[in-house]
Amino acid sequence: MRNLREIAELYGTQSSLDAVEQYRRSSGLQAISSKCFKAAGTSAILIDDGLKLDKKHDIWWHKNFVPYVGRILRIERLAEEILDVEMPDGSTWTLDAFTETFLKIANEIVGLKSIAAYRSGLEINPYVTREDAEIGLSEVLQSGKPVRITNKNFIDHIFTRSLEVALQFDLPLQIHTGFGDKDLDLRLSNPLYLRTLLEDKRFSGCHIVLLHASYPFSKEASYLASIYTQVYLDFGLAIPKLSVHGMISSVKELLELAPIKKVMFSTDAYATPETYYLGAKRAREVVFSVLRDACIDRDLSIAEAIEASKDIFAQNAIQLYKINLGGKLFDSKAIESPSYMIRTNVPEHSVSLVRIIWVDTSGQHRCRVVPKKRFDDVVKKNGVGLTFACMGMSSAVDGPADETNLTGTGEIRLMPDLLTRREIPWKIQEEMVLADMHLKPGEAWEYCPREALRRASKVLKDEFNLVMNAGFENEFYLLKKLEREGKEEWVPIDSKPYCSSSGFDAISTLFQEIIAALNSLNVAVEQLHAEAGKGQFEMALGHTACTYAADNLIFTREVVRAVANKHGLLATFVPKYALDDIGSGSHVHLSLWKNGQNVFLGSDASTQHGMSKVGEEFMAGVLVHLPSILAFTAPLPNSYDRIQPNTWSGAYQCWGKENREAPLRTACPPGVPNGFVSNFEIKSFDGCANPYLGLAAIIAAGIDGLQRHLRLPEPIDANPATLEGKLPRLPTSLSESLEALQNDNVLREMIGEKLFVAIKGVRKLQNQFDTEASNSSHSDSSAKSICHGIFVDGFTVPSSQESQSVGLKAEVNWVVRFRVFQHVTHSITNAICEVKHEAEDLCLKDASMDAKFSEAGDSFEWRKKATEEHDELMCENTNRIVIDGPSSSYSEESQEVKVVEPSYLEEDDESMENNGLQPCPEQPSASVNSHCFDNHSRKGLPRSTTSGPLKQHLSTLGDPNFLENYFKNSGLHFIGTWRNRYHKQFSSLSNGCMKSHSDVSAGTQKTPIIHIDMVN
Repeated sequence: MRNLREIAELYGTQSSLDAVEQYRRSSGLQAISSKCFKAAGTSAILIDDGLKLDKKHDIWWHKNFVPYVGRILRIERLAEEILDVEMPDGSTWTLDAFTETFLKIANEIVGLKSIAAYRSGLEINPYVTREDAEIGLSEVLQSGKPVRITNKNFIDHIFTRSLEVALQFDLPLQIHTGFGDKDLDLRLSNPLYLRTLLEDKRFSGCHIVLLHASYPFSKEASYLASIYTQVYLDFGLAIPKLSVHGMISSVKELLELAPIKKVMFSTDAYATPETYYLGAKRAREVVFSVLRDACIDRDLSIAEAIEASKDIFAQNAIQLYKINLGGKLFDSKAIESPSYMIRTNVPEHSVSLVRIIWVDTSGQHRCRVVPKKRFDDVVKKNGVGLTFACMGMSSAVDGPADETNLTGTGEIRLMPDLLTRREIPWKIQEEMVLADMHLKPGEAWEYCPREALRRASKVLKDEFNLVMNAGFENEFYLLKKLEREGKEEWVPIDSKPYCSSSGFDAISTLFQEIIAALNSLNVAVEQLHAEAGKGQFEMALGHTACTYAADNLIFTREVVRAVANKHGLLATFVPKYALDDIGSGSHVHLSLWKNGQNVFLGSDASTQHGMSKVGEEFMAGVLVHLPSILAFTAPLPNSYDRIQPNTWSGAYQCWGKENREAPLRTACPPGVPNGFVSNFEIKSFDGCANPYLGLAAIIAAGIDGLQRHLRLPEPIDANPATLEGKLPRLPTSLSESLEALQNDNVLREMIGEKLFVAIKGVRKLQNQFDTEASNSSHSDSSAKSICHGIFVDGFTVPSSQESQSVGLKAEVNWVVRFRVFQHVTHSITNAICEVKHEAEDLCLKDASMDAKFSEAGDSFEWRKKATEEHDELMCENTNRIVIDGPSSSYSEESQEVKVVEPSYLEEDDESMENNGLQPCPEQPSASVNSHCFDNHSRKGLPRSTTSGPLKQHLSTLGDPNFLENYFKNSGLHFIGTWRNRYHKQFSSLSNGCMKSHSDVSAGTQKTPIIHIDMVN
C-alpha cells in the first residue's frame, strides 16, 4: 500500500491499482519509463540480464532514459546457456571445451555475478580438483535439458574460473548473500562462509561485492568489509524490501565497521520502471536518516555526511565499475523532493532572510535573523555570537538569574544544524534553522539543551542499545480579538464542547493551512480535535526518535502561532490560560526501540502489565523521579495551576492502565494486541517546557530505572483523588518541584552540574518574580486589602469584627469564578474538614450572582440574579457583589450560618439555557467533584462536598491575614485589586508566561479565582 500511494502520487492519480494501471496503459511504457527514471534521478543502470522474464527489452534500450547502461553477467546462467547448446561437432561437452567457451565472456560487461548461494551455498572451495569438476559436469549433463546447475563441485569450478576472468579484466564479482526467494537455504547464504575464498591470496586482488546488505547477516558483512580489502557492500533489495526500521537498521549495521568508501547503493529493480523509482526514493530517505543520526551522534560532521552520501550513491560505484558518465551525472535539483525534504514553490535565489532558532532554559523560543548571503558565506561554518547570559534568562526577565552562574561575560557560537534548515511555509523569502550552542565551531557548550538530550540519548544507546521514541500531543487555545466598551480583549474563539464537529468545522480552514505547513516541514500529524476548554484544540504528532520529536515540537509551535496570527487570531500554549477552564498540556507518549523494533511492548501474555521488563524498569525510573522531572516539564508557577486533581493532568505520583487521571498512563492504541501496551504517556508536560531538557530528564530517570532494575507498583485503576492519603501528591508548586530537584543526584549527574545549576536558578527567579508581583498587588496603595470573609464551597462567612472596623464605608467586591472548582474544591474541602464544619448540599450555577452586604455588617443575604454575561459583574451599588448561590445568614451569637434555598425566577433557567447551560437537577447530596453537566466537557460545576448544618467557630477569621494566608497555603491566588484589573503586573500572575511566550498580553488573561477590593 505504501508503494501504491507513492506511485499514485508520482503519476497524479487516485491511490488505487485500477487508477495507476489506467494511467500506465494510456501513457505507454516509453512515457512512464522516462517519468520514473527522471524522478529517480538515475544516471547509470547496471543490468543483470540473467533473470528470466516472458518479455524484456534489450539492455541497450534503457539508454533512452539514462546516460549510461552496463551489463552484469550472471555466471551460472551463462554456464547453463552454454551447456544448453550442442557442441559444434555434435560431441559432448568436456570440461576443457566448456572452460574455453566460458572464458570468452569479458566483452561488453562491467561486472560478474554469482547466485551460488541459491544452488549450493557460499562455502566455495577454490581448490576443487579437475576430477571432481568433470564428475560434476557429467552429472549436470545427465540431468537433461534445460540445464540447471546444482552440483557443488561444478559450481565451485565455475566460480573459481570466474575469479580468474575478473582478475584478468579487472571486473568486480557480485555475490548474492543473505535473504532471497523460497528456494534459497538462508543458512548457507551467510557471507562468513566465504572466508576460505577471501583468504586465498590468488584472488586477493579481485573486488568482491556482497549484495543485498547480506540481510539478516548485515553485521557479518560489515565485519568482512572491514578486514578484507577486496570486499565491498551493496544494500539493494534490503531497500525497499524491508520495513522502514529494517532498512535503516540494516544500513546502520553495514556502516558500523565497513568503510563508507566500500558501501554502495543499488535499487535491485527489475521488470517495471516503477521499481527503479521506488528503490531510489526509499534509499535516499534511508541514507538521509542514517547519516543524520551519525551527525547527531557526532560520528560524522555535516560536511562528512554530505561527502558520504555522494560516495554511497555515486562515487563508489563509478570507481568500482569504471563508469564513464562523460560529465552527465544527474542534477540533484532535478530530483523530485523525497518526503523528508521541503517542497516549496519559492526559488532558492529569492530567499532573503534566515532565522536561527534556539530554545532557552525557560522554554522560550528565540531567534537571530541574518541575510541569506551572510548565512551561506559565514554563519553556516562559523555561527553567530551569543552571550553566555542567554541561557540564564527567565521568561519574565531578559537578564540572567543570579544563581545561574551565567553573566554577560563570555560568548558562545550559535551553530545552525543544517539538517533542520527549512523554508518557512507562511513567509515567502525566509528560511529557519534550529541551532546548537558551541563554545567554538565543533565544540559543544555544556549548557546547550539539544546537546543535553543527545548526551542522555547516547548513554541510553551505549549502555542498553535503546532509542527512546516520543510523540507529543499539543493542546492550545485560539483567541479572537473583541472590542468591549472601547477596550480590546482577547477571548476564546468559541465555547463548543469536547470533540465538537461544528467547533472544528468553523476553524477547519485554519487547520488545513497548519497541516499543510507541517507537512512541508516533514512533521507528521496523526489527528486533531476540539478540546474541552473554550476555544481549545489538540493536535497529536507522530512518534519518532526523541531528538527529532523535540525538533518537530518546536516547528509545530512556530507553525500554530504564525498561522493563527495570519488569520487574526492568537494561539497560546500557556498551561493554565484561564483559571476557570481546563489547562493545556503537551502530553508526550514514549516507547523504547532496539534495532528498529518496539521493545516496550510485552513479548507474551504472561508479561507483567503488558509491557516488557526493560519497559517496566524504564517507566519505574520515570515514576520515581517524577517530582523532580516536573522542574523540567512544568517550568512555571502557572504550570501547577494546571496539575490539579480531577482535571486529567495527573496530580498524584502513580501510574495506571488507560487511567487519564494518572500522570503516567500506559496506552494500547489501535493495532496493538489486547492486554499489551506499546507506549506510556506523561501528562505533566506542558507547552512552556523546553522539550530537549524535558526529554533529557525523562531519559535520565529511565536509565536509573534500568540500572537499578526498578519495578513498578501496582497500577491505580481509580481516580487518585479518591485515594487521598494513600498516594503521594506531586509537587503543587514550582518551589516544591525545585526542592525535589535539589535532592535528585541522578538528574544532576546526567544533565550536568553546570546546566543543572542554571535550570534551578532560572526556575527560582521565575518563582520569585511571581511571588513579588503577587505581594505588590496585595499592597496596592489605592486599596486596603483587609480580609472580610472567606468563600467556602458556596458560603461566604464574613468577619463582623473586621466589617465593623471599616465602618461599612468600604466597597466589598467578591468575584468568584466557579468553573475553577475542580481546582478549588479539593483544597477548600480540606479546610472545611479541618475546622469541622458541615454544609447543606448546594448546587451552584455557572452564572452571575448577587449578594448584598448588610448595614449591620454581620450577615450576607444571598439571592440569585441570572444574567446573559456570566463571567464577572460589578454592580453599581457600592455594597453589592455578584455571586450565585442560596440565601444564607450569619448569626454572631450562635456563630452559625443558616442556609436558605433561593427563590429562583421563572426566567432564570431560560437565561441559563441561552448561555449554553442547563438548570441543575435538585439532589440531596453529591460526592466530591460530581457535576450538574457533562464532566468530560467541563461545562458542569461540582457540588459541595458536605451536608448538614454549617457550624464553624470564626475566631480565625478575625485575623486580617487569614484569607491571604489561607489561599497562599492552598496554592491559590489572592489578588488585592479589582478596578485596576488589567494593570501591568497582571502578567506576573502567570509568572511571566503571557509576556515571555507572546501568548496573551497583560490584560487579556481571565480573572483569577478570587479578587477582593476595599475602597474607602
